[in-house]
Amino acid sequence: MTLELVKLEEGLMTGAVVYHQYVKKTEKEIGEMNAKFKLLRKQKREEEQREKEKEELRQQKKEKAKLAKKEDGAELSGKRQLSKKKLKPKRDIKKFKELESDD
Repeated sequence: MTLELVKLEEGLMTGAVVYHQYVKKTEKEIGEMNAKFKLLRKQKREEEQREKEKEELRQQKKEKAKLAKKEDGAELSGKRQLSKKKLKPKRDIKKFKELESDD
């Protein structure tokens, strides 16, 4: 069994072709190809940076929501908590006003 090098690429299926046994490129084509790959790498880095920033913002929002939820829970634990069932318009307004006035 004999092996023969036909094609050599930078990276894994994503980079520029460094060597190809059957396809020969001019210096101009190589320059254009290199410029294209530099642009693609730059765009990929920028996209990764944007995704990272979005993820950080999501994490910050989650933490703020958790903190706010804890603070709300702490405020309610010291006071009389209103029942969690929905108030019915006419019948429960008096109860609500009484509870409000007690605080």
